[in-house]
Amino acid sequence: MPETPENPITAPGYARLTPLDEAYVAHSDALSELAHDILQDFPLKPRTVAAEPGTFLKDALHLRYLADLVVQRAVVVERERGASWADIGSAAGTTKQTAHERWGTVVGSWTLLHRRHPSRFGSAHLAQTLDQWFAELYPDEKFAITSGLAALDPRNTVEQEAADAERSEAWLLRIRLTELQREGTDAYNATFTALDDQQARAAALRRWADTHIHSAEAYERLAQLEPTLADEHHSRAAKQRELAARIIAQPAEPQTAAGPDSQENER
Repeated sequence: MPETPENPITAPGYARLTPLDEAYVAHSDALSELAHDILQDFPLKPRTVAAEPGTFLKDALHLRYLADLVVQRAVVVERERGASWADIGSAAGTTKQTAHERWGTVVGSWTLLHRRHPSRFGSAHLAQTLDQWFAELYPDEKFAITSGLAALDPRNTVEQEAADAERSEAWLLRIRLTELQREGTDAYNATFTALDDQQARAAALRRWADTHIHSAEAYERLAQLEPTLADEHHSRAAKQRELAARIIAQPAEPQTAAGPDSQENER
């Protein structure tokens, strides 16, 4: 069995916040970048003096890109807050399916990053930096961001530790899904090398079906650990159980059963 790589969750580094607080900081970071660039573009004279053709449009398109980033991170926040895709679709004036098609990949990428904002010195430090930036604009608001983050309260270290424990378990489950995919391929191949031995072939089929059953169990647990992708995980779990049932129901025809690539273990 290959060695398990170093756990990126428990490796030494900067303080980690809960997934929801990480999402809040990521959203605030995008907002600050958009606000900064809007204010930078606001003075008219510097842009009218010797401005190259297309300057105003390029600036506007850059702001639209940043605005889209704010929207994407707002969707992540909503998912972390427990909003369904139907809720998000309603807020966007569209359908559940359209919302998922538009932002599902964004939420998936966020989840694969262990539901953390990849800032240089950690999100806790970034939140304090954002506090300082906003306080320069509005001196009466000293803690505009950190005051809204529950995990920065020293009393909530248990919540932070629990979040990291769930991140670690999810990371290990994804490694296990990769192993199950490999085991499923081996079992699938064994069903053909044992064509003349009915007992051995039946055992290989059972092992093959078991890899799908164990994969389904892993996805069902991931749905609990990663609620932002719960719908996707439940769907994959159902597909794995369906494949297992097909293998068990047709042991005499391995050539017609689903092949090993049907594991569909998206990592």
